[in-house]
Amino acid sequence: FPVSLNFDVDIFAPKHRGTEGAAEATEFLSRVKAPEYDGLVISPIDGKNVENEVRRISGEHIPVCFLQSVIPGIPYVSIIGTDNKECGRNAARSAIKLMGGEGEAAIALWTDTKMDAIEDRASGFIEEMSRSRDITLHKFGVKSAPSTENTAQVMDSLLKSHPDLKLIFTTNIDWGEELAKYLKSHPGLDLKLVTVDFTKEITDLVRGGQISAAIAQRP
Repeated sequence: FPVSLNFDVDIFAPKHRGTEGAAEATEFLSRVKAPEYDGLVISPIDGKNVENEVRRISGEHIPVCFLQSVIPGIPYVSIIGTDNKECGRNAARSAIKLMGGEGEAAIALWTDTKMDAIEDRASGFIEEMSRSRDITLHKFGVKSAPSTENTAQVMDSLLKSHPDLKLIFTTNIDWGEELAKYLKSHPGLDLKLVTVDFTKEITDLVRGGQISAAIAQRP
């Protein structure tokens, strides 16, 4: 960047998600101040402190560009992302094929926080699945940042309520990986998993048979 465009760019990526990730992002954002910085490009992490820091930064007349989701009420110069509803629709099309067009499916919905990208993926999936008369879609609530213990509790409860479940869709990679690990530790379960995004870990889980489909989009 400095050689070709005469920009100095500081790149920051939280090492965690959820509460820890929000704390890391807040600490970094607290250092973004005028006149040292001339712009901010950010993929928002949910958290009141993160929101407050981005609002402060915008208030200092530092232009803000959002990736994938915006923070409501904060002015921005642009948003760069993918069509997340279409991502959800694509996931549903894959799910319908994997299920042979019939049976029971479930979708994991965040209950502790809201993010536009996640909400739109869920909306697109639900919309497309509703077109298939022979598929019943169940919705179950999850925390945005899963733990192995929490995943086991959620799955035990879900399968007890819906023993004929054929497929699960997760709207984010964290839940995709956690549910794949759960299926790996329960090889007797005949349950297909569709998730979002594509990483080396996801690739390995697809090859291992724990994930049936991973829907990835690029801006």
